[in-house]
Amino acid sequence: MSDTVHLPYTLQTWLGMIISRGRPAPRGRPLAIDCMSGLQEPLQSVVLPSIDDFDDYLQHDWTGNPQLVSMATTYFQNDPTVNTNYARTSLSEHEKRFLANINACRARVTWTDLKRLVLTRTRLDLEQAAAVVVSAMVASGHMNYARELVKEIIGILTCSNMWIPEDSNLVSSEAETIALRNLRAKVPVWIAKTGTEIEPPRSLSDLIKILLRVRRCAPRDRCLHIPNWMFKQSGTQRPEYMSEFHRMVSPFGISKAFPSFPPMHDVIVLPRNTFRALQRSIFRLFRFWKAECRLQHDIQNLEGEAFFPTEWIDEHVLKADSIAYLCHWFFHCQRRLQKTVVSNVAWSRFLRKGEGKTIYQNNVRLQSTFEKVLETFAERVPGGRDDESLGTPEKVLKVIDQTCMLMKEYVTLFGAGKKDNLVYKLGKRGGSGRGPVDQYNMLCDILAELKSKAQDMGISDLPGPVHKFLAKDIMSWNNAWGDDAFANGKIPGWETWLSNRAIDE
Repeated sequence: MSDTVHLPYTLQTWLGMIISRGRPAPRGRPLAIDCMSGLQEPLQSVVLPSIDDFDDYLQHDWTGNPQLVSMATTYFQNDPTVNTNYARTSLSEHEKRFLANINACRARVTWTDLKRLVLTRTRLDLEQAAAVVVSAMVASGHMNYARELVKEIIGILTCSNMWIPEDSNLVSSEAETIALRNLRAKVPVWIAKTGTEIEPPRSLSDLIKILLRVRRCAPRDRCLHIPNWMFKQSGTQRPEYMSEFHRMVSPFGISKAFPSFPPMHDVIVLPRNTFRALQRSIFRLFRFWKAECRLQHDIQNLEGEAFFPTEWIDEHVLKADSIAYLCHWFFHCQRRLQKTVVSNVAWSRFLRKGEGKTIYQNNVRLQSTFEKVLETFAERVPGGRDDESLGTPEKVLKVIDQTCMLMKEYVTLFGAGKKDNLVYKLGKRGGSGRGPVDQYNMLCDILAELKSKAQDMGISDLPGPVHKFLAKDIMSWNNAWGDDAFANGKIPGWETWLSNRAIDE
């Protein structure tokens, strides 16, 4: 596959295995669409390609039908009229789907919708994400951008289902956990029972400000134990009494002691049972006294810093006065959120070593012509396309060091410091004691991304190759037992890197 492809639709998978021979996800068509008057008759004069599976899609020349391109782009030059009877016309099912897809590209997508999708990391199929981008361009008045983008999605306009049904259960992976969101909702309710009304906290920072006001009924100077990670994650300044308390207690354990500080004028006094319930809820957010939980938490934070830098996105993307730049970042995030494919289209075998990188859905380095065109629009914004989310080369190297240290910590925690303990043993059930391998594999992905960014900055001295843990059924099918992370005495690049840089903690 070349470095630039015609945008494909998302392959539907089950545990990474392609289902339905790689056909697009089925979706019930809307009963009514905003269809341009007079579009049906020209559509019937165009022969829509018949695609049986994903291989057919990849082999088809989607740029060789100028009549179809012209008809699709013409729609964006006219105001649509509501058509509730298109489902009863003489059009074929393929033609009705094409009209519904055209309609999906004119949905009412606002700046707020795009920002919400980026912040909540809501995953859409690629064809749906493309429709959202085009719709946002249309809604913002950039009809010329929309027409250019439509030329690059003729394939998915013809073969996939691009609309988002109203009853869709969209998957999101917000930086904020469900537990934290629930706690933000509970705190005002608990406090209201004491006769004090407060505004619901909208962020972790707001929540901390409220928690600092809380005191127990007796003794009246007893405060909540607010863990240090909450202050660090929110960027909130710790009060001096809380800093002193954190210095006194173990950073990786729960102490029976509580911080003490005289109540302020806006104090919130809670009964003993409510105070204890609130304290337990705080501790449940992140069990920082458990080493495996700390490692998972650190990996999640590192993933956000490398792939979804929330603070940087909020400052440079969401506040940018450019719909093109926002759309560019939205689609970039969607590429990151796609599920990995591990089988061929026929589901007859697992992918061979290196074969997964040739699949667009698996490799964000493969770009579509749709992305290329969208990127040119984003570049028209002053400083719009420059990705400085990790800042300077020194910052990138620092994050690489952190990633390598977490890889070493994984071996220490789950392999007792020995890589041989994490090698798959034939004849053993389950994961054979290799630990939560998805966490280590995520670190491999993060390191690969950081190395790529470092190379773009001109840095050549970087960690050597690292290998992921493989599923045992894939290793068995391909007879690839030696390809596992630490099989055959492999020395991972992070180990040599830490040794050369004399980093041991």
